[in-house]
Amino acid sequence: MNIQNLNRVRKTVPIKTSLQDYLFKLIYFEDLAEDDIKTLVDVAILRDYPSHETISYEGDTAKGLWIIIKGRIKISNLNENGAEHILHILGLGDTFNDFAAFDGGNNPGNAIALSDVSLCLIPAEYLKHLIETDGKFALKVVSILGHRIRNLVGHIEDLALHSVIVRLSRFLLKQMEVPSLNGVGVTRTVIAAHLATTP
Repeated sequence: MNIQNLNRVRKTVPIKTSLQDYLFKLIYFEDLAEDDIKTLVDVAILRDYPSHETISYEGDTAKGLWIIIKGRIKISNLNENGAEHILHILGLGDTFNDFAAFDGGNNPGNAIALSDVSLCLIPAEYLKHLIETDGKFALKVVSILGHRIRNLVGHIEDLALHSVIVRLSRFLLKQMEVPSLNGVGVTRTVIAAHLATTP
């Protein structure tokens, strides 16, 4: 699948489906053999978190790849004065801690529930096994992570080069395309922290 269709996949993943079907519809796993998908289900860890609870902390060793089944989360950092900057607002079908899950590193930010959330964790050890044994999967991972880097660079450019009005306008346009940027938990304060401004 073309990486540009990533958001469309997120929009069309059904909420009430089996975990096996759900994982198969996600861009990372869409080309895996059925036996590999069944193994994913076997090793997957399902977790529920209430709104505002911290899921993982910046700097901790990543446990694996997190997949959002229900709800919304934010990935954020705090500066030395305690001010929060939200790097990502994520929802149904999104993944987080991708880089740390695949390179064995630490969590790049705090993951905090913006609403009640249901999550699926694929352990890092199994992801490493897939990369070592499935070249097609490894290439897919490289392609997806490259896309994520370009998106992050674009966000940094917005913060560095554009006024608050321009950043807000771009965010509002993006809200029309990305369902995770709308709804429960996406408050004015959250949007302001994402755009590096005040509500």
